[in-house]
Amino acid sequence: MIIVFEGTDGSGKGTQAEKLKEYIINKGKKAFLIDFPNYNSPTGKIIKEYLHGERKHPPLELAKLFYEDQLAQRNNLIELQKKGVIVILDRYTLSTKVYQGANLEEKERRELISTISEWQKNLPKEDLTIVFDLPITYSVERIKKRGRFIDIHEKNIKYMKKVHDLYIKTAQELKYPIIKCVENKYEKTVNEIFDEVLKIIKEKIGLIF
Repeated sequence: MIIVFEGTDGSGKGTQAEKLKEYIINKGKKAFLIDFPNYNSPTGKIIKEYLHGERKHPPLELAKLFYEDQLAQRNNLIELQKKGVIVILDRYTLSTKVYQGANLEEKERRELISTISEWQKNLPKEDLTIVFDLPITYSVERIKKRGRFIDIHEKNIKYMKKVHDLYIKTAQELKYPIIKCVENKYEKTVNEIFDEVLKIIKEKIGLIF
């Protein structure tokens, strides 16, 4: 089984992915977490250079790099599934479409997403994708508090707002479950959000761990 967590930088998806992995393992099941992109791979290193502002790529070319980074894990994903491992992915196919389509006009975006979708038919399909909805103002504050390098996407607030809005729009179109991390100006705790994660997993695919 493949469960994917999606959302903008700072949305807490990485924390929730780690928490789900630990939860499954504590239940006596096998779980494995993979982050995309893999910055240690040849393709991932090129992506990292782009995010550091050291090189430029047009959206389609960049989308191909992200796809190839995911394709490199194809056989690993298939083998993990065969072994009965529950695979948790911190980002997968949706993020490629959203991040590369955010700056394009509607017609160009649709064409780009259509091309990416064709490529992604070669990738193992996920069983469930959950999108974390965190308003950009909160995301920015979280990113600043991390104290790590801030990439070119994270520095561009206007772009990140477009990414966030496209994430929600696309998730709604695809009927992916969306978790609101902030409601009525109340920022939910990690545990409150995790309870929602488990509830969605139970409703959508049944608790198998």
